[in-house]
Amino acid sequence: PRLSLVLVVDGGLSMQVWERLAEELRASLCQSAAFRDVRVMALDPGRPATLLGALSGAAEEQVVLILTDCSGRHWWQGGEPQKLLALLSRRGPVALLQVLPDWMWRRTALGIGSIVAVRNRQPLAPNRPYQRLALRHGDPLPPQGDDHFVLPLLTLDPDSLAGWCALVLGQGNQSHTAACLPAVWPTVEITSGEAADNEAEEERARRRLATFFQRCSGPAEQLLRVMAAAPVLTLPVMRLLREAIVPEGGPLAMAELLLSGLIQRLDHGAPLSPSRLVRRRQVDRIQFAFAPGVGSELRKTLTVPQTAEVVQRVSELIAHRWDQCDDIPPFQAFLLDPSQLGEGQPFASLAPFATVIAEIIERLPGPAYQQLAQTLRQGAAGEPPDPFPFAFEEIVVESAALQLLPQEEANAAFSTARFEDLSLQMCSCETGRLKQGQLVKETQTYRWFPEPLQLDHSTSVGPVVLHMLHIPSGHFQMGSPPEEPGRFDDEGPQHEVHLREFFLAQTPITQAQWRAVAEWERQEHEEAELWPEKLDPDPVDKLSNPDRFRGNERPVVNVSWREAMAFCQRLRLRTGKNYTLPSEAQWEYACRAGTTTPFHFGATISTELANYNGRQTYGAGPVGEYREQITDVASFPANAWGLHDMHGNVWEWCADHWHANYDGAPEDGRPWLEEIAPEGKERLLRGGSWNHVPRNCRSAFRGRLHPDDRVDVRGFRVCCLPQDLILYT
Repeated sequence: PRLSLVLVVDGGLSMQVWERLAEELRASLCQSAAFRDVRVMALDPGRPATLLGALSGAAEEQVVLILTDCSGRHWWQGGEPQKLLALLSRRGPVALLQVLPDWMWRRTALGIGSIVAVRNRQPLAPNRPYQRLALRHGDPLPPQGDDHFVLPLLTLDPDSLAGWCALVLGQGNQSHTAACLPAVWPTVEITSGEAADNEAEEERARRRLATFFQRCSGPAEQLLRVMAAAPVLTLPVMRLLREAIVPEGGPLAMAELLLSGLIQRLDHGAPLSPSRLVRRRQVDRIQFAFAPGVGSELRKTLTVPQTAEVVQRVSELIAHRWDQCDDIPPFQAFLLDPSQLGEGQPFASLAPFATVIAEIIERLPGPAYQQLAQTLRQGAAGEPPDPFPFAFEEIVVESAALQLLPQEEANAAFSTARFEDLSLQMCSCETGRLKQGQLVKETQTYRWFPEPLQLDHSTSVGPVVLHMLHIPSGHFQMGSPPEEPGRFDDEGPQHEVHLREFFLAQTPITQAQWRAVAEWERQEHEEAELWPEKLDPDPVDKLSNPDRFRGNERPVVNVSWREAMAFCQRLRLRTGKNYTLPSEAQWEYACRAGTTTPFHFGATISTELANYNGRQTYGAGPVGEYREQITDVASFPANAWGLHDMHGNVWEWCADHWHANYDGAPEDGRPWLEEIAPEGKERLLRGGSWNHVPRNCRSAFRGRLHPDDRVDVRGFRVCCLPQDLILYT
């Protein structure tokens, strides 16, 4: 948290493929609170030196992270980015966050240098004194003089990021991959990719394709083939084909094609604007074409359905934009008769689009295709035009950003903006405690936020909402004192734990809440590989005697620890909040709510206050009712912080692995997890249940179970952590 981070995003053309990644990374860093502050800047390909001026007043203890593919023309010609990086590497820690996988690094401008290993023993040292080592045993030693400089190379893999953190902090026993680049950049010729000999265009295209197919990924090969049927090639068209036909390829498939040399930019006009809005508009209008002979070779491999699908999808993309305009004929009508638009009218330059489609579909078998191709050719001629010749308008919006002011300008007037994630509400509920054997009830007020899970009023259940109560920061003595009646050895030694604030569900998760989340369907914006497996919407029905437990407002039971974590994962993906299971320390801290007695009610417990096996007593407590089943949540008074059912009703899963005592336990409230735990390592349970004796319902009592086990006495409640805390599994 004492470090400042500067995230520099490469503004080159090929980096536009990674625009969504850059935006998500920027948002994640700014929201994480892991750094003292985060500044985001753009590396202007036309004027990279301007970045150095923007960083000239940078504070100490700052690291610079550059998100790039090292593949734009500005990386190959002139060496301006390299001069900038050489200067930055002498001032402080700087690294390249490569969007491309390591097997592609040597095909980028990094191939001009060498890939090495580096070590550092001085915390926050600049890159210059890093020790340079051969990456693999037997490789030649890298250059050691000032005529070369090193830049650590990162990916978004957790191990890569952790290794870089260790490097910056001077943990010299660990090495990290880096690029060793010359300080004076060699002159690199950028050619059109044509062969120097006089071999036939067709043979040259086949050779280049064969080389690419030997080295590319499967999705990139599939995307290249379907792109051959596209009437025009722009980045929006490429994105459309990738998302519609090869979604598993991700942006890497597009990046492989743009860097392959098989696709060429038709217009090498003015450099891209530094303005993000203007640059995006410029980029979307740039057209590409296959290298000579490549397109025709690829089309020979396409089937009729593939060709027809590609033409249809691209046409729909352009038609969608076309048909938003008034006073012009429909797009389909225009394709059949391009002469409908006179010279100078909007979209008139789109007429040659029909010719390109004709060239593609006339290769398809059947007289219908031949007739359509002939119709499309009427009145259309020329090269493929800009497919988006729209009149854009500038709009002015008000934005806010957190700026670092130099010390001498600290008194300057400026306006600020603040974003609040949660709008907390106030609620009140009844609490209860035992005082000299008598039940005392009080009304308390709490801060909370609602998390809607199901808003359909037409169902019999009605709206389903999760009530998340604010648990304040503080500290407490975790575990039980040696003199507490009924104490077990695994409840000690007592130790002080300091916790940050968090939110905890007011009650265990109910069957209605479980069913609502289990029936969620994954939405388009949610990552498929992260969406948990199918959850059984009615696990209670799988019990041998479900009628004793079924009820919308009763706690869900018969769910394993893994299923409870999957429930939290769905909440995280849908809401964006840090939902998970509470740690054992968080659970006990919230249960005690500032008390030190065996129960948050006091020195004992009664069945007027909780659902447990009342045939047995604890301390001076009375004999009570044994209900032999779960009860609706919130049927009994809450504790001092508004939480219901912390004692009895259902045992509740926690995130921690089981440990036999608290020797070595964390003191900051995080879950106690083993880095390498055996499969099936037992997980913690807290709170006791409806069939437990009162001794096993105390605040300090601990239980354990295999994470895959399901029984009728175990449920869970969810926890919402601050956004900057790391989630745990």
